[in-house]
Amino acid sequence: MPGTFSKAARPKRPGSYVNFEAIASTTVPAAIGSTVAIGFTHDYGPEEATVTLRSLADFKAIFGPSENTPGFGAVKQAFQGEGLDGRGGAGAVVAFRMVGASGAKATKALQNTTPAVALTLSAKYAGSFGNNLTVTTQVNAANPASTDLIVYVQGVEVERYTFTSTATATARDAINANSKWVTAVMGVAGVALASVTASAFATGDSGSTLLAADYTIAMTAFEHERFGVVCFENLTDTSITASLKTWGEGQNTNGKRFMTVLGGLPDELIATAVTRAQTAGSENIVTLGMGSVSDAQLGTLGSAQLAPRVAGILAAKGEAQSMTFARLAGVSIINSASEAEILTAFDAGVMVLSRDSNPDAPVRIEKALTTYTGTTAPQKPYLIFRNPKYVRTMQGFQMELADYADANVIGRAVVNDKTRDFLVGEGRVRAQKRVELGVIQPGFTVKVDPDPAPSDSDDFIALVIGMAFGRSVEQVFWTIRVS
Repeated sequence: MPGTFSKAARPKRPGSYVNFEAIASTTVPAAIGSTVAIGFTHDYGPEEATVTLRSLADFKAIFGPSENTPGFGAVKQAFQGEGLDGRGGAGAVVAFRMVGASGAKATKALQNTTPAVALTLSAKYAGSFGNNLTVTTQVNAANPASTDLIVYVQGVEVERYTFTSTATATARDAINANSKWVTAVMGVAGVALASVTASAFATGDSGSTLLAADYTIAMTAFEHERFGVVCFENLTDTSITASLKTWGEGQNTNGKRFMTVLGGLPDELIATAVTRAQTAGSENIVTLGMGSVSDAQLGTLGSAQLAPRVAGILAAKGEAQSMTFARLAGVSIINSASEAEILTAFDAGVMVLSRDSNPDAPVRIEKALTTYTGTTAPQKPYLIFRNPKYVRTMQGFQMELADYADANVIGRAVVNDKTRDFLVGEGRVRAQKRVELGVIQPGFTVKVDPDPAPSDSDDFIALVIGMAFGRSVEQVFWTIRVS
């Protein structure tokens, strides 16, 4: 029976031959628009640095297994999105763990037989989870002249180092070169460690109390990352949200396009949510308002605690779909807006939750809205800039065109008709893709801008694109005639 083959020495028998070859898998990065940036607090993991996560499993592998922290809840919700088959959340999360001034690493001082401190072990990262680390030092069973240093996490052995008993410097170097959990600092050298059993680390602190400066550090770090939506875990401080707005608007003006998601305290009144929306007052900002929900795993959540989930939904919807009637599976409403309050929210740019009889996910976003409510600026039509879907289309198209031009045209191409035609063609290709997805309507135009008249003596090329958005169905009217 035919089996494997060699191209260099082909087999004689007829038949179909199959070889299996292992190749390195290619990870396709998530699209910018489907990526959510989240600042959060947690009890372990990389501090004050951005980390790109592809799944919740990545979060646990990098930030530890705790599931009872606000940070875990925020990242979980961003990936969860609607939480229904085929209707999930973010394609990736740019995670930034914020650690306040009280943040500290759990430590354990190991004494030698003198006694004196010979090694001080510290958890790799600040946080209370480090207090779950324990260490055992013992005489090696096979070689009494050697010592075993064993590190445990929640009682499970994760690392073991064996060294000549008096060579504590060797132990330090091995730990610092290889450990995923601890670092070591040398004390008194040359004397064997005293034996201890499951001795606990202590004084780890997560630094969960944050100041405005901690958010500024996170915003600065996000400036160097690619994402389409940004959100902070349970952010309700009005002065910090004002800074977030200023930063976000500045970034959008400078061409780094994204949307910001805000929320409020549990059980807030409609007036409070309206004030927050009016203060934001931007097509680049959405806010969830009013009421509280109960999540089976995360407990009672206010709208600011639920904001990362809304961010995940917004990211997943992309340019083609509206968030109107997006579902939130696995939660139940504790209290929500009345009919009158829902209408007030519509006019004020506040997204609210409502419920119906859907058997899988009865909680839904009533209507997709940005906080933009201006009706007098002709260059920013109210019906366009109040709809997150249309804003996302403008942002996505701009980022795509800018990325292409930066990579292939700026500093590379010559100002002439050939380059103009080339850019017009690129614009048409990218617009046509959006037509096929229903994002924009057929009949778009892409042409060289006649004002000013194009000249090969310039160092720029100006183009103008005309398009109409593809509309998402927000209402269906049925007339049933009976006789």
